[in-house]
Amino acid sequence: MRLVPAMFAFYDRSDAWLEMYQREIGIVPALQDAEARVRQAVQALYTEALGPLLSHGHLGQTVFGLTSPVTLGAMRSTGLTLDGASAIITKILAGMVDEALNEIGKK
Repeated sequence: MRLVPAMFAFYDRSDAWLEMYQREIGIVPALQDAEARVRQAVQALYTEALGPLLSHGHLGQTVFGLTSPVTLGAMRSTGLTLDGASAIITKILAGMVDEALNEIGKK
């Protein structure tokens, strides 16, 4: 599952932008447009990576939550490296994806 390392690397590279964004989102209208475009691109990436599994149970919500910049920040604040955080979240999500695939296969 390459999704987690790719998203975490993106958030890591975008750290300065995210800080500015949080401070200025209510002030600079162009940031609202940019946020909408980023969200659409992220949604498209997740849809490409997981397809119909995104709507299986709570998998989609879990993927979005566990691959968020907030999750990465929390994990990094405990001393985990980018690679360490990616490995942990990948392991969790891979297990959930396998479980969803098994459930779908049983239907």
